[in-house]
Amino acid sequence: MTKPVKIGTFIILVNFLIYIGLGLPDAIMGSAWPAVRQTYHVNVDYVGYLTMISLAFSFISTLLYPRLAKAITMASIMLMSMGFVMIGILLLLWGEATILLILASVALGLGQGAIDIAVNDYAAKHFTSGLMSILHGMYGVGVTLSSLILAISLLFPTGWRIGFLIIGVLQLLIMLFVYQTRQEFAEKDNGSDTATETGGKLRGDDWLLPIFYFFYSVELVVGKYLSSYAVDRLKLSDSLAANATTLFWAGLMVGRFLTGLTTKWFSNKQLILGHIVLTFGGMGLLFVPNTAVLLCSSFAIGLGLSALYPLMMMVPYERHDDQTAKLMVSRNLAFCQAGMVVLPLITGWVYQAAGATTMPLIGFILVAVMLGLTVKILK
Repeated sequence: MTKPVKIGTFIILVNFLIYIGLGLPDAIMGSAWPAVRQTYHVNVDYVGYLTMISLAFSFISTLLYPRLAKAITMASIMLMSMGFVMIGILLLLWGEATILLILASVALGLGQGAIDIAVNDYAAKHFTSGLMSILHGMYGVGVTLSSLILAISLLFPTGWRIGFLIIGVLQLLIMLFVYQTRQEFAEKDNGSDTATETGGKLRGDDWLLPIFYFFYSVELVVGKYLSSYAVDRLKLSDSLAANATTLFWAGLMVGRFLTGLTTKWFSNKQLILGHIVLTFGGMGLLFVPNTAVLLCSSFAIGLGLSALYPLMMMVPYERHDDQTAKLMVSRNLAFCQAGMVVLPLITGWVYQAAGATTMPLIGFILVAVMLGLTVKILK
């Protein structure tokens, strides 16, 4: 394993800022969706299609990254990716034609996918594991901040558009900051194209972990449909419903920062089981038709899910040789991407056909499957 190269505090902070920017657009199709779908005159399940489009193009940009990294600098990739994100936000602000939603999803997917892998690639080369954990917590800062901006903007007559505009301005400021520090990210990837996996092969129970990550996509289901559920089932205002989503992302953010501290006193197994039980309980509370309970459960679900992604990703390296662990991690990510496409789409179909009460039921079932898989994996 290559030791991280020591870099300055300023560059670390720039990376944190970029990752905050990565999280900013992710609340757009969640917190503000009840209001956005009314403007564009589309059904609630349409967000599932848009999410599928965005994730598909995010996956494409991820595949293109190795070639881009050899052709242009890291700074160029970051700036180009941020440009795509800006295009996506501008398209959403432009008018009320449905095609704009589709084109915006394409642009946001291309941009965010490339930013994500570029920053993670840079961090993997230069950061310690502790800094990497904090980096992912910064994503939660971005999502929480954008959810809060959208919740406040919905209180005004201009509605969601002013919130999107503010998010766009913040993205532009981050983009300009990266441009000013572009010399710090001037490196290119000069490595070999060959990367073999000769040592690794998954057998039997090894596939349980990738399957777990498929169902972990319940995070996106909650993030996309929680506001709609609050509006349609509890008859809350768009603004108050957006606050529920804000609390969910806040729980995810706080939990990821706290995980680094709690590992001093608890084992990974104890933390994983404790967090998934918390998620299970929080999802069950969504069945209670009460505003205060909804807000508490939203935070609890986010807090519960927060530790699962990073800690379960450590399991392969605890149990297998490097080659097998690397193969398993790649399968984890692939299954998670697949889940993020499939599960929100299915949830949207069922939600549209059978009503808002199906949302917590679907979430409860998905977390129950995750709990069963976790017990089996960690036995």
